[in-house]
Amino acid sequence: MTIEVYEATLTAWKGIAFLLAGTLSFIILFIVLRFAAHKCKDDEAVVDTEHWGSFEELEIIKIIEETDTIKSFRLKRPENKTMPAFYAGQFLSVQIGNSEDKVFRSYSISSSAINLDCLDISIKLLDGGVGSSWFHSRGVGDNIIAYPPNGLFTPSTNDKVAKPLVLIAAGIGITPILSIVRTEIDKATTRAITLFYASRTEKDLAFYDLLKHYEKWHDNFKLIPILSQDGDSWTGLKGRLSIDIIKENVGDLQASTYYMCGPEALSDALTDALLKEGLDEDDIHSEKFASPADMDESQFEERDVKVKANGEELEYIGRRNLLDFLESKEVAIDFACRSGVCGNCKAKLVSGDVHSFTEDGLTREEKKAGYILCCVSRPETDIELDIPSY
Repeated sequence: MTIEVYEATLTAWKGIAFLLAGTLSFIILFIVLRFAAHKCKDDEAVVDTEHWGSFEELEIIKIIEETDTIKSFRLKRPENKTMPAFYAGQFLSVQIGNSEDKVFRSYSISSSAINLDCLDISIKLLDGGVGSSWFHSRGVGDNIIAYPPNGLFTPSTNDKVAKPLVLIAAGIGITPILSIVRTEIDKATTRAITLFYASRTEKDLAFYDLLKHYEKWHDNFKLIPILSQDGDSWTGLKGRLSIDIIKENVGDLQASTYYMCGPEALSDALTDALLKEGLDEDDIHSEKFASPADMDESQFEERDVKVKANGEELEYIGRRNLLDFLESKEVAIDFACRSGVCGNCKAKLVSGDVHSFTEDGLTREEKKAGYILCCVSRPETDIELDIPSY
């Protein structure tokens, strides 16, 4: 081969190599740009579908009569947006009435946290209940104003470290418990779940057929209903739910984590019994909404005290809870439930004494640090508050 031919061949191969390198670079750049475009698009979709401000209007798309007194309301966001991600066991706070005479009520979500196309809240009609009466008069197509899901009554979502679940529900307390059951089953959990469901009569067992279906099809789920007013046809457990019944069906009590929702007397009694059995308090969780009737302002003595909030001294005269009072003084403070469970309106009590109806919206660390929930607390003496900024 002559030198001229060799150089020409070498030049040709170099040209081919440069061409291939350029083509490969173009392909890599194209893939990177396509990935980046999809990533941006996905991020925009998440913001567009999940962002939920301080409140939002939701549409009632279905109403299901669960019992004679309990209805489930299926809610959807406008423009086919998905619901924001939430945890099983959380609740929605809803505005009842118009802007002139509005009040707020909190209702536990009863649907699975896996399906975010819509969510359900299940509400029992109560005699004289402002919120429940208002809801039970709504119809399909009506809109409600709700705040984002919130609440601390939420089991760990990590099956690898989570203990078996023992769930205890009584009456309408089944709603957050049902959300936990549905979510665990939807994500194909591998941990054992035992549900004790206490009620007066069989017809008061909301979602009973659904729960029996879950028990039939999921080996790790066990349902134990118990009736206090049983009929002749009832063959299940009868009487009151007690620690003895739990011990008979759970075995090693200390191997499980407990979540209970129902009347305060039942939750307190079972909590005390479990602690006596040697359980750690971190493994016992209960949900207690402060009843609006319990917080009726007319039953309290008027107070004339000083409230110091973030350095500003204010004159408190009357019976109002601290959240209402601080809002009237245009003090910036967050809220979501106004019933003592979300924890948003917490403030550190630096000095003085307050009367609080519940502390369920606070973590154990916050309780030890001296925090209170302003929506369910009233001053007994001059107080000083340190309100977190958001």
